[in-house]
Amino acid sequence: MSTTPRPARPTPPEPASGPVPPRQIGWAVRLLQAAAVLQVVVTGLSIINISSAGFRAWTREALLDMGAGSILEAVVERAVKFSLVTAVAGGIVVIVIYLVLARFIAKGAMWARLAGGVIAIGSLYQITALTMPGGLVTIVEILVALAAITLCYIKPASTFFREKQIEALLRRKR
Repeated sequence: MSTTPRPARPTPPEPASGPVPPRQIGWAVRLLQAAAVLQVVVTGLSIINISSAGFRAWTREALLDMGAGSILEAVVERAVKFSLVTAVAGGIVVIVIYLVLARFIAKGAMWARLAGGVIAIGSLYQITALTMPGGLVTIVEILVALAAITLCYIKPASTFFREKQIEALLRRKR
């Protein structure tokens, strides 16, 4: 006989209280995660483009038009490095935003739905500055994110967000 105590039986988890997210919230979360993956691809394509000889030539030409003169090559190198850092940092920020929005939309956070809507509408401007063929991935990314946010604004998801907001207000009053 062993004298070691037996571990206590785990208690079954309590059923989740409050509104249950509809299936389309799961779809929206997966679409936002897909948009984050697409942003990784967009960032990679940006790095390839910025590192190319064509980008250096375009930058050199633009700097010559501005009168860079004797320091041209140093300025071109700095412009390329700045562009690379900006593309990577911007890509990371967008990826993090997509993943944070996905997490909080899954929880029914109204602010995440609203922020996603504002960002989705703002990203439409990005389409005007695209170059092809790399821009196709960006267009798909933007459309995927727009679809995700649109799912959050139509029923039954809109009802879910409203119920979560009411639940939070009631919890605060207690």
